[in-house]
Amino acid sequence: MGNIKKQPGDSSKSRPVKSIALKAIPPCDVREEGLFYGLPIAPEEESLLKEGEPPFDFLLVKSLEGWVLQDCHHGFAPWCIDFTSPTLQTRAQKASLSTEPLAKAVGLSPGKTLRILDATGGIGRDSFILATLGCEVTVLERSPVLAILLQEALLKVPHLPITFHFRDAVEYLKDANSLFFDVIYLDPLFPVSRKTALVKKEMQILHALIEPSPQEESLLLALAQEKALQRIVVKRPKQAPFLGKSSPHHSIFTKKYRFDVYSAKK
Repeated sequence: MGNIKKQPGDSSKSRPVKSIALKAIPPCDVREEGLFYGLPIAPEEESLLKEGEPPFDFLLVKSLEGWVLQDCHHGFAPWCIDFTSPTLQTRAQKASLSTEPLAKAVGLSPGKTLRILDATGGIGRDSFILATLGCEVTVLERSPVLAILLQEALLKVPHLPITFHFRDAVEYLKDANSLFFDVIYLDPLFPVSRKTALVKKEMQILHALIEPSPQEESLLLALAQEKALQRIVVKRPKQAPFLGKSSPHHSIFTKKYRFDVYSAKK
C-alpha cells in the first residue's frame, strides 16, 4: 500500500519559490497547503496584486480533478506528474531485471527485495519503476511544488510500495533516527550548459523550480555512504563529471545517462 507522509520538521530548507502561488478552483481550498508548505495564495483577481509586485511565474492549481502546474510566462502547457501515463506504463510493463539498467545499478536480482531511499525524488519516475520491480521505496523531496505534485501522482497508484516524505535529504540523513536502507539513490539536478538545448518540458520546469547546489550534493553523497547498507547509485548525464569528484566503484551506461555505483562504508 502506498504511503504518503508529511514531515514538516525541516521544510524550511526547501527554499520556497517566490514566483509560484497556489490557486483553488471552487469548491476546492488551498489554505491548508499554503500554510503547510509556505507558499502564497494567488488573489482571485489580478487587480488585487500589490502595486509593483511582479506576476507569478507559475500557478499550482487545485481542482476536483487534482493538482496541475500552470505556466504564466514561458508557454508551457499545464503539467502534472502522472504515473498512469501510457508512456510510463509501457516502460513499466517492459521493465525487467535483465533489461532495465536502473535495476542492474541498484543490484536487484530475482527473489530479492531491496529497501531503497530515493533521496532526490524530483518527478519520481525512477522510484515508480523500482517499485513496479518489487523494491520498497522511500522518496524524499524538499521542493514544496514537486512534493504536492508527487503526492497527487502517488494517490493514483496506492498499490505500489512507495512511502513519501516532504523532507530535505541532507537533514534526513543527518537525523540519528532515520532508517538505514539497502540502497540510496541520488539523481541531483545537473546544471545545464547554455549550449545545451532543454528539449523536455519536465527538465525546463525542474530547472525553473530547483537551483542545483554542487557543494550540498557532495555532502549528500558522503552522508549516503554512511547510511546505505549495500550501495549508493548516482544518476548522471553521460558526459558529466563524477558527483563531488568522487570516483565510483563502477558505472552502468545508457544512451543518455550513466549510473555511478559507490560501495557503502562498512
